[in-house]
Amino acid sequence: MNYRKKENGQVIIIIALLLIAIFGVAAVVVDGTRLYAARRTTQNGADNSALAAALALCLGADPNAAALDSAGDNGFNNDGATNTVEINHPPLSGPKAGDDEFIEVIITSSVDGAFSQVIYPGLLEASARAVGHCSGAGGPPGGNNGIIVLDSDNSCAFNATGNGSITVNGGGIQVDSNNFTSAACATGNAQVNAATSISIVGGVRTTGNADFDPTPTTGAPALGDPLSGLAAPLKPGGSCTSFSIGSNNSATIDPGLYCSISASGNAILTLNPGIYYVDGGNFSVSGNASLTANEVMIYMEDGDFSISGNGNFDISAPASGDYQGMMLFMAQANVSTISITGNGMVSTTGTIYGALSTGNLTGNGANTVLNAQLIVNTLNVTGNGELALNYDPDQIYGGGNKPVVSLEE
Repeated sequence: MNYRKKENGQVIIIIALLLIAIFGVAAVVVDGTRLYAARRTTQNGADNSALAAALALCLGADPNAAALDSAGDNGFNNDGATNTVEINHPPLSGPKAGDDEFIEVIITSSVDGAFSQVIYPGLLEASARAVGHCSGAGGPPGGNNGIIVLDSDNSCAFNATGNGSITVNGGGIQVDSNNFTSAACATGNAQVNAATSISIVGGVRTTGNADFDPTPTTGAPALGDPLSGLAAPLKPGGSCTSFSIGSNNSATIDPGLYCSISASGNAILTLNPGIYYVDGGNFSVSGNASLTANEVMIYMEDGDFSISGNGNFDISAPASGDYQGMMLFMAQANVSTISITGNGMVSTTGTIYGALSTGNLTGNGANTVLNAQLIVNTLNVTGNGELALNYDPDQIYGGGNKPVVSLEE
């Protein structure tokens, strides 16, 4: 009996030790996941702040104020308690240290632990660093690439299928996906051609008779979004209106705020020069409808942009002003699609930009010509025809008179 009494309480000790182990595992799983998410958010904040600071350098503004404003917009207010924002111009570390064309932003944020408090009572920290570059005016954004695909990790971020071809004349192709085996894909008889280079962060996958020419450079550095600091146009006042035309009708409309714009049937739609701010709906031209829009920028707050069918499409970007060279601007948060599918005559001039958008290009003839730079999140090229993208720095946004900023680290 005395021996048994000495064993009393041992189970409680064992349970206590097991609980500590369980809390430790929970801390790794739960708080580790929270810390990883905070690290990604902090890196996004640092990237955006570095780009904003670099743009301020190009424009002769205060880079510190620009970086702090951008950090604040991303949830980092530099309060010294929950987060800090350190700005160094020039950078204090890395390969660009001491170079006045570059600016370094380091953001550190605190994360409250949950289960980890059992074994570590302090705050968890996530830290991220980014270096922005101002190269001044005179150079085109995106390093002379006619097509830039921004998705960072998905398979077949650039995907060409079918029996047709896409050719970038005067420039190259950049794919930022780091998917090791298949960042860029081509299947069937698809042919992908570029005048200068095809640079891919990850790997390439081809099947059938598909081919890339020239041979892609894999393991290339990521380019990032060269227009991430581009501000949206001011939203016109008042309520939006929806415009739709069909049958055999024709109409001419003026710039302004629209809920949606559509043309179908055999309609003929003309857009007068200016900015068309579409908020809440789609921009769509289909059927046999034709579209003429000279010196126009279409801004899509949300919703799809689609031109398809057998009609003739002639769209060109503004020749002057703040958005010179910008034909289509999908809002930075717009995840909708950009679709250009033409069996008729398709001619566009200017930058087509959708940082989070999926681009769909389909050609079934030899009449689709984009005098453009195409910047999208992912890109699908299909059809049996020949698609041509003519890259000319003088015809795109930022090609000749806009400052160029980029993320270097």
